[in-house]
Amino acid sequence: MIELVFTVVAIIILVIAAIIDIKTKEVPNIASYSLIAIVLSLKLIKSIIEKNFMYFIYALIGLGIFLIVGLVLYYTKQWGGGDAKLLMGIGAAFLFYPLELKEFFNPVINDFPFILTILINIFIVGSIYSILWCIGILIKNKSFSKVIKSSIKDISNSKITLIWFTIIFLIIILSFFNTFGILLLIGTVLATITGFLLKIIKTIESDYLIKEIPIAKLTEGDWVLNEIKIKNKLIYKPQNTGISKNNILKLKKLKIKKVTIKEGIPFVPAIALGTIISIILGNLIFIIA
Repeated sequence: MIELVFTVVAIIILVIAAIIDIKTKEVPNIASYSLIAIVLSLKLIKSIIEKNFMYFIYALIGLGIFLIVGLVLYYTKQWGGGDAKLLMGIGAAFLFYPLELKEFFNPVINDFPFILTILINIFIVGSIYSILWCIGILIKNKSFSKVIKSSIKDISNSKITLIWFTIIFLIIILSFFNTFGILLLIGTVLATITGFLLKIIKTIESDYLIKEIPIAKLTEGDWVLNEIKIKNKLIYKPQNTGISKNNILKLKKLKIKKVTIKEGIPFVPAIALGTIISIILGNLIFIIA
């Protein structure tokens, strides 16, 4: 029963956090800390009831694994701090697949570590989600065809592109002779598509995600892009972790009116959906394969 309870609680918190992230582009700390606290408390209760503290230890191990993953993604500017904290709570809850849930679901896991299944699914769902989000931005701004045409033009004018397509042509010929050639062709085509998508995302980022906002709307963790100086004196230098509360207060006291920030794509919905899919269906790679 305890496993069922913390699973339901985790899903509810993730869904609420996803809705808030979409609306405000922020994840409240109370959601992340509540998830971690509730899961660890329930795991401890289960350990005491069953006189087996490995349940609690496993929760700490899962939390630690996703703490490391979250910190890497956070300091490389892939995720915000709220995303990383939510991931820690997920790790604490789901190092292993909760046995009680097998009464309701039949996920395809194949003895693969469940915590890695969740991570893989989050990145698969996240990739699709990010692409759809970018398409939504283009449609909203009525610039879908414009950006696509611009990206194709930039790529077609590149000498590297000519070399790349020559390589693809040679690989196509090779693919007629052996399996390795076919696999190489598939990998090359996927790499080409990925490169094209990254070009589009970069264009969207520069045109629509970089904004100048009033200092009053600046929040902790926002990525301020430019150095801020007063009379050639450096007041603020951009940080990988985003701006802190102290620096925001400092800028307000100095009466800085506006700053340029880069908005991120609200990623909590992908985290929530990837986790739910893992619980219900299992590993997407095994399902697709």
